[in-house]
Amino acid sequence: MTTTAPAVVLRPATSAGGSDESWQQAWTGRGRTALLPDLSPAPGLVVLESPGLSVLEALDSAGAARAVLCGSGYGAMVALHVAANHPDRVAALVLTTASRAVDRQRRGLADAAYGLLSVGRVQQLHGPQRRVLELLDQVRTVDWTPFAGRVEVPAVVVLGERDAINRGPSRRLAAVLPGSELLVVPGAKEGWVARDPAALVEAAAPFLERVSA
Repeated sequence: MTTTAPAVVLRPATSAGGSDESWQQAWTGRGRTALLPDLSPAPGLVVLESPGLSVLEALDSAGAARAVLCGSGYGAMVALHVAANHPDRVAALVLTTASRAVDRQRRGLADAAYGLLSVGRVQQLHGPQRRVLELLDQVRTVDWTPFAGRVEVPAVVVLGERDAINRGPSRRLAAVLPGSELLVVPGAKEGWVARDPAALVEAAAPFLERVSA
């Protein structure tokens, strides 16, 4: 008898990502257990290895060989990292970007420069941790390029039709992931995933069934 792989929910670092209860209900409705590991980074350098280990520990604790990684923003970066380095533990990826509209006039010159650099370089320049996490939440090409090309598991990038701020990042991510798909959810606006996790789960369900994840 084949056991359905659980879903590991990996939320953004600097924006609302939906409640534990809403995510558990959404995935339970589709016959999956939802695991929600704590991805809070310790003070200091923000690296992806530590939260990646938290994902693997959550799987081991649940007795699961593999899981569907459902990541948004920073969580999507963690999911990509795990998929690139531990593909045997990942059944599929369901990814969303989590860029937010910001008042650029309130950003200083340093913040403007940070936006052009990789997270690793920003940290070398002693960029504040929250700014680093905001950059990871944007799921930018400059940060995913080192490992996205090594991701070989089935992946779908889900975009809200009316989420203009994430249109570019989502399309670029789908384009660089080998064999991935871009799925557009009609009428969904910025922040839709946090407001209605069930909408993401329902949108991704046909893809997960098709790839037998």
